Amino acid sequence: MFATTEDPDTIRRFTTLLDCGAVGGGSHHLHKVANTEGETFALKTLWPLSGCGENGSAVSPSGIKTLTEEYRNLAAVSLLGGFPKTYGYGYTSNTPVILMEWIEGLPLRDAVAELTDPAEGGHIPANTVAAIGKRLGEILLGAQKLDAPFVHRDISLRNIIIRTTRRPLAQQIAHCSFDLCLVDLGSSSIKRSDPSFTMSTGIWRNGTPEFAPPEMLSSDIPELAPLRTSPSIDTYELCSVLYTLYAGHTPYRLSEHMDQSPYLYKIEHEPEPLEARVPGDQKLVDVIMSGIHNEQSQRAPLSSIVGKLDAWIKDIDFEPRTPLPTPIDASQKQKASGSDKSQVHRPLISRRAALVFGGVCVAGIAASAIATGCWGLIDLAHGIKPSLDDYTWEELALISRKIQETSSNKKALEIAETYHLVNSKYSLEDESTKTIRLSDGTQAQVQIVGFKADTLTDNGSPAGITFMFRTPIAMRPVNDSAASGGWEQSSLRAWLADKGMAMLPDDLRHQIRSVRKLTNNTGGTKDAGSITTTDDKLWLPSMSELCGYQAPETFAEGYEYLSALYSGEGDQYQLYHEQGISGLTTNDAMIRTVDGKKICYWERTPSADCSEEADSTYFNRVGKDGDVFSWATPGNKPDQMTYVLPGFCI
Repeated sequence: MFATTEDPDTIRRFTTLLDCGAVGGGSHHLHKVANTEGETFALKTLWPLSGCGENGSAVSPSGIKTLTEEYRNLAAVSLLGGFPKTYGYGYTSNTPVILMEWIEGLPLRDAVAELTDPAEGGHIPANTVAAIGKRLGEILLGAQKLDAPFVHRDISLRNIIIRTTRRPLAQQIAHCSFDLCLVDLGSSSIKRSDPSFTMSTGIWRNGTPEFAPPEMLSSDIPELAPLRTSPSIDTYELCSVLYTLYAGHTPYRLSEHMDQSPYLYKIEHEPEPLEARVPGDQKLVDVIMSGIHNEQSQRAPLSSIVGKLDAWIKDIDFEPRTPLPTPIDASQKQKASGSDKSQVHRPLISRRAALVFGGVCVAGIAASAIATGCWGLIDLAHGIKPSLDDYTWEELALISRKIQETSSNKKALEIAETYHLVNSKYSLEDESTKTIRLSDGTQAQVQIVGFKADTLTDNGSPAGITFMFRTPIAMRPVNDSAASGGWEQSSLRAWLADKGMAMLPDDLRHQIRSVRKLTNNTGGTKDAGSITTTDDKLWLPSMSELCGYQAPETFAEGYEYLSALYSGEGDQYQLYHEQGISGLTTNDAMIRTVDGKKICYWERTPSADCSEEADSTYFNRVGKDGDVFSWATPGNKPDQMTYVLPGFCI
């Protein structure tokens, strides 16, 4: 009977368990068991000490401590997507056991043959490797956001399971979207407020040598304790797994050096260079190798790796997810990608050459210029400016019209590059800004976040350029008093349309165009049908416009419905896509300050779960740490000062 509960229903559910057979080895037994109702579970227990009877009543004291620590860590991540549910810790024949979810599926080690593609020369396709890495990274980032951050410390092909209960493996391979689960938390660590149980009892667990970093392969390293609780351990192991999937062998091929210490071999050698199969894979290879370094400080942050994997997947025009439900407003257009593939750079014409050209041809193009929103006149009359801040709003509006009328996102980015609104890679990563003076005297900065990313109210065509404020224009609540509903009914939306617009300089205000914004305008709901459109000139960003799609499995059990609600409010803007902004972690790029102090600022996305049964709708915010998901608060009474950083289109 389980020691963790006295609930009679739980006792009946778990008291009598029928053994369906042992399936695990190593330091433990893992049995598939079933109760009298036919439910199946996994029962994990320890091997008995040598010489003990079949009932295994005597087990190693250190083994008991290890199993207890594993249970504590399992319980901490049990409700997170990507980990097995944990039901309890108890005893059978005086031997401690953990009862947890039975995972139907294949270890990644056993799925390799099915993942390979003959068309790829018998290799696992690069997009499959990237999709697996992105999903694993999301799982780990979710666990790192716990109050007591979690580190798995033994990520290997054996401990990653592809679940097959919801979708068969063949379907997951076809969609390049994988339902993964991390198992075997025997080496895991959680940084609790008290000293680590693992450290205080001297239990030192090593990782799987082929995938583990050096600090997990020796107990003689100075100052080892803090090294062994670093999340960078998981980064190293994740990248080693991806290396193996892509290359077909591990980074160090330790199996060919059995006579040498794994720790010393890794310290004394570099991983075997990973060669890209085709030039287009080089960025993926670079991401993989960025996590495989002996020094923890040299390993790329996991959030950066996940963001770059996501960017690479999108850059190859492959969507590794099943499609989202069709939004209510079918006029929403596909957003511009930050891709730099297949770039064709047209030569820039100097101002002198442009003026000569204009003298010959200006009469012939006059009528066309009028019909197409004055294309070319900026080049001829004023020249191409060196940066965003050098253009007037009238000039930017004309450039926006040129971008709006392009036939593809690629051509839109070519125009943006010509006018120095993006860099030579068609990227916004340089984060150039334009300064404006508000009516209260504030010098505010705005920046471009996307091209052809929003839909104009008047004709349904894409707006050429979307901007976002980097400087707050106000500090105020979403609602002046307790109120249900969402963005559409909010006091802040009305304020932005009136007094917010009045704060802007005339030359900007006259160029701003109304666009359609998708939002859950009900507030507390589980129905994605609550997403409707509003027409706005100034608006708050939605969560999905900041961090992109969030898959159902990234939410805790019972809250998967939030995926459709949060992801249906618009696609991620190019700038935030390039910055790798994620809803699963903090994001330095999203941090904003006032007088040198970090601030919270509003999103228009209601917190659908927090708002249920609340007397006033909760709204999400970007927190002081750049987290776009975890800072929801009542819209009428925020728990701390919250600022307004709106967006607009021209």
